[in-house]
Order: sequence, then C-alpha cells, then structure tokens
Amino acid sequence: MMLAAAAGGLAVPLFFVLARMVRRDVLRGTVVALVLGVHCFAWSPLVPQPVCDAVVVATLVLLLLTAASPRGGAAIHVTAAPLVLVALFASASLITFVAYPAGLGLVLRMALLSGLVVLVLSQASPADRRRLVDGVVVVAVLQALAGLVEFARGAPLLWGYKVYATGRGLWNENHLLGGDLVRVQGTMSHALPYGTLLLVGLVLLLTTWHRRGPGTRWSAFALLCTCVVLSGSRSAVVAAVLALAYLLLSSRRAATWQRGAVLAAAAAAITLVSWTVIAQTVDALLSSGSFLNRSGHLAAVPRLIGRPAAEALFGSGESSESRLFAQGYFFGTGFNVVDNQLLSSLATQGLVGAGLVVALFVVAAVRGGRDVRAGLIVFASALMTFDFFKMTTMVLLLTVVVCLSDRGWRRGEDGRHESSAVDGVVATTGPARTVGAASAASAVGAPSAASTVSAGVSGASAQSPRVRAAASDPAASGIDLPDPGHGRRAATRP
Repeated sequence: MMLAAAAGGLAVPLFFVLARMVRRDVLRGTVVALVLGVHCFAWSPLVPQPVCDAVVVATLVLLLLTAASPRGGAAIHVTAAPLVLVALFASASLITFVAYPAGLGLVLRMALLSGLVVLVLSQASPADRRRLVDGVVVVAVLQALAGLVEFARGAPLLWGYKVYATGRGLWNENHLLGGDLVRVQGTMSHALPYGTLLLVGLVLLLTTWHRRGPGTRWSAFALLCTCVVLSGSRSAVVAAVLALAYLLLSSRRAATWQRGAVLAAAAAAITLVSWTVIAQTVDALLSSGSFLNRSGHLAAVPRLIGRPAAEALFGSGESSESRLFAQGYFFGTGFNVVDNQLLSSLATQGLVGAGLVVALFVVAAVRGGRDVRAGLIVFASALMTFDFFKMTTMVLLLTVVVCLSDRGWRRGEDGRHESSAVDGVVATTGPARTVGAASAASAVGAPSAASTVSAGVSGASAQSPRVRAAASDPAASGIDLPDPGHGRRAATRP
C-alpha cells in the first residue's frame, strides 16, 4: 500500500514534466503509449503484487491528469467500438460485484484502465494517433530486444520464469524451432501475450511503413519477425499469416498485388518442399496438451448455457472459474485454466458478456481501417488461446486497437495512415513510392487527388523549406503537420 501511494504521488510531477516536454497535440498519444510500455515491463503475474499495485495506481493517476489537461483545440469524439468496450467492463464489474465479490478487484482495475484510456483518446488529435501508433511499435521493438537478450542469456529479464507450487517451471519447449530451445517471453511472463504484442506492433509497423526510414523499418521488421518465432507461439504464427494475407488481399495498389503474387508463389513453393515437416508439426499440435485442454473445454458450452437462467445470462462473476471447474462445468485435467477468453466470458459474464465481446470485435472491424482489422485478427487468435482479460497489458493493447477505429482520426490524417497501410512492406521500393501526398490520395481512391496535392504544394510555397518538403512528402519529413484549421500551416495539407 505504501509503495502504491508513493507511486501515485510520483506520477503527479511526472505528468507535469511530460506536459512541459511534449507538445500538447501529441501529449495524449504519448501518455497512453507510455502507460502501455510501463505495464509491459512492470506488470505481469510474476511481478510482486505490491509492484503491480504501484504500477496500476501510478498509471491511473497519469491518465486522470492527462484527461483533465487542456486539449489544445481537439474536439471530443466518442465512437461506437470504444463505447462497447466500456459497456463490456462496466457490465463485468456489476456482475462480479453481485455474483462473486472476490473477483471485483481485478475487474475494476481493468475497467478503470480501459475506461480512462478511452476517455483520454476521445480527446485526442490525429497527431496523437500518429504518436500512439509509433509508441506501440516502439514498445513492441523494446520487448523484442528484451527477448533477444533473454535468448542469449538463457533466462528472461527482470522477472524470470514462473514456477508452480509443484516445482514445475514454465520454461516450455519452443515447438517452432525444436531442440532444447525454450520459448522467449520478454518481460511479460508468458510467450502468448508477448507474441500478441509483437504481432500488433508488426501490423502497425507495416501499416505505417512509409513514415520511417528504410533502415529503421527493415530492422524493426526483421527483429519483430525473429522474436515471434523465438516466442514459439504457433497461434501467433497463424495470426501473422492471416493478418499479412489480409493486408495483401485488401490492398488497392497494383504494385502490392504484383509483389504479393511473387511472395505467395514463394510461400507455396516452401510449403510444398517442407510439407512433411509441416504435417509433423500439425500432428504434434493436435496431440499436444495445450490443444487438448482448449478443445476439451468446448464441450462446456452447452452446460454453461444450460445453467439457471440468471447465471446463464449474466455468468458467475470474474475469477470464478475455479468454482466452475469444481462444479464440473469444465473439462478437468488438473490444469484448471480455460485458455479461451470467449469461453471464459461466457462462463463468468454469461451470454451478455460473451455477446459484448463478439459485438466489440464486429463493431471495431466494421468501423476501423485496415490496421485495426489486421490487429483484430491477431486478437481473435489470442481470444481462442488464453484469458487475456486478466492481464492489464492485453486489456490496454486491445483498448488502443479498438480506439484506433475512430474514423474521425483517419479523416484528420488526410488518408496518410490508410495510404501507408495500402503500400505495406511489399511495395516499398522503386517507382511504387511516388510523391508522398499524391500516392496517399491515389491509394485510398480519393477524388481529384492530383489537383488536391497541387493545391497543397502551392499553398506551401510561401512557407519555410522544411514545410515545403513536408507538403511534398509528409511521411519523409519526420515532422507532425498540424490539423486543418489548427495552425498557419494548415494550407500545406491536401
């Protein structure tokens, strides 16, 4: 308690330091990215509880102060998907308060963190969005570097491995690489949330590819891909393939299709050559304890729906899974973990909770852009493989992805976010990269793109050389252009 109080007190001067050092139009994106990073490095089931409590209190104070700070002219905008997320945790808190008060502490932490992030980002500007996306990529890259250090030294940084009461340690074999290699987990206590963070970072890197220099983006790409493999997460590999396939198939650029066809042909050739290895890997997966544990729990669905009406509708409360195992609702193997968030929501929050989870993914996918949809593919895989609503890191990351579905943000960015998403990593060299703003408008199919860009460049002619460079190629300029109507340089934006 003393440590948590001290952390909360230190968060106040930290906020004022950030407010002095960071531009107002990117303060909210910076704070949310910082909060995610702090949780990824200092909150996990392996971290001592007093430290976890201190991290939660400090970040809640930081988010509260950020929400109360001046907005710098940005209008408040709340969209459907974040509201569904808020409703999900609000209902979970109420159900748990009534049905299983012992689990209220955990669900309230998640509800407060997620709700404050939604509040902060509802006040954010398009520049905040760019800063937030960059921040998530940076956090993923830092975790990947931590994974490389772990791989080299043979033990995770900071918090080590989890050791159960039986003496068994959680240093699982890496089934992707085989041999005596174990799965890398960074500082996040387990390879599954670690792989999820890396994949979301990879998706956001690819969908903002032209915002970074060639050396930076290719190094980050190679690092993230390497550490996804080192994590040994087979579900992460499946999610990566599906997310990248979606980004390719949804592209509107011919250059992307041409390079994508080459990559698809190469992937098909590799699959044919290594088919025996792939078949053996699939057989090992289907006979593994992790798969049998998860598939065995699916038989609980009819039993959970068949509970008394009130419990079937509202569930038994957060963290009540052990009681449900004891009552025989779940497949018992001695490892009493559901490892399926949708099924856990059905069990603990009933049909209402499971329905809100499905609604959250559907609404965010419908309203979001390609980056959000690819990120949701990653989370859909996570949804079926572990209970991520029990981890602040995953709740914060999901909240960020859901909030990125705000269409107002994408309109405010002149389509530059969508244009870089269209290009992706497979269309980054040669003539495919045309003048920045013109390629952005043409990639998203904006009407009269050429005339719009010409007007923007003309308006920039009286400005400084740096601003003129930004007008001709905003992605390469390395500066954040202000929003239309929020500064003298608004004329430089198409």
